[in-house]
Amino acid sequence: MNSSGIKRGLAFTAVSALSISGVALAAPANANSILQQGTANTVQMITPGATASIVNDGVDASVHLTARAGAGVAQVEFAFSKDGGTTWTTIGTASAAPGGFFETAWTPSTSIYNTNVKVRAQGLSSLGTPIANPAPAVMDVTVSSSANSVNLSAAPATVGVYATVDGSGDLGVVNGTTSDLADGADVELSSPGLGAAKMADILGAPAGGSRTFTGAVDFSGYTWDNAASGAVNQAIVTASDGSDDAKVVSLYKQTISSVTASVAPETVQEGGKAKATVKVLDQNGKPIVGAKVTQEGGDGMHTDTSGTAVFGDLDGSAAGTTYKFFVDTTAEADYQPGVDYERSVVVKSYAPGLTSLSASSDQAAFD
Repeated sequence: MNSSGIKRGLAFTAVSALSISGVALAAPANANSILQQGTANTVQMITPGATASIVNDGVDASVHLTARAGAGVAQVEFAFSKDGGTTWTTIGTASAAPGGFFETAWTPSTSIYNTNVKVRAQGLSSLGTPIANPAPAVMDVTVSSSANSVNLSAAPATVGVYATVDGSGDLGVVNGTTSDLADGADVELSSPGLGAAKMADILGAPAGGSRTFTGAVDFSGYTWDNAASGAVNQAIVTASDGSDDAKVVSLYKQTISSVTASVAPETVQEGGKAKATVKVLDQNGKPIVGAKVTQEGGDGMHTDTSGTAVFGDLDGSAAGTTYKFFVDTTAEADYQPGVDYERSVVVKSYAPGLTSLSASSDQAAFD
């Protein structure tokens, strides 16, 4: 897949979200724990999707089976069937960790590689007996020995979420690994029942048959627990690239706490160009993705997953040329003093053959 999400400081593009097997999601994820978001006695299978890949994803070659359930479900038994559901072979039984989220690893036998099976997630009561009503979640799955695989185990346990001022989403940064080595490849990231799925860049040179990815997840529609103390905010994050993975993360609301601007080089030869980098961090020192940064008299862009926006083609002058940038907090077209964050840099230049001039970076700013 090669559509753009929040990538390289560019615009945002939505794609279809990962579907969930079992019953339909009751509503966009509510505040508090995953357990409180579920429906009593109901199991919803999250992964695998239509394909279960046994290709090493950078962590292991197992299939990550996940499900969520509401109160009344003490455990979830995962099983597969080779004969269309007539007989079932147990894969494993999982207890909730955290509450409402169940997961286990499956290493399929080579006898079912590249075949179609059914995978079932059956809710069990506190006595270990199957919950018959509603029926268990069942997914038709192809066990693949060649499809790409993804892994979210490296994703942060806690994700900051920034409410963009221009309606681009409520965004948080996650990362993971994938076996996808193709040029220009992407991983689709989403949170079931919430905002639009987005595409994450796959980064770096292959190492041991895998690469890392980093991208934005849209948590739009999440209902926050705003309790003064003891607030619990959790969501499920999914990644898809040939096959799927899922992880529970805790959420917090990001506020802009630090905005810096730098320029490189500070002094250019006449005709040369410099680049300015604006970096936006939250109250915990974490990068904010999706903050809108605008160059005075020029174009704007969103910060990427590292919290940066880069502006190129900056000319210099012997006396120094000042460039101003502001981080928009109000969705107004122009800089709003005392509300938005303004930073500036100075670019100097020198004539060929002359000794280069000293340079400085001016950090005029609203705090």
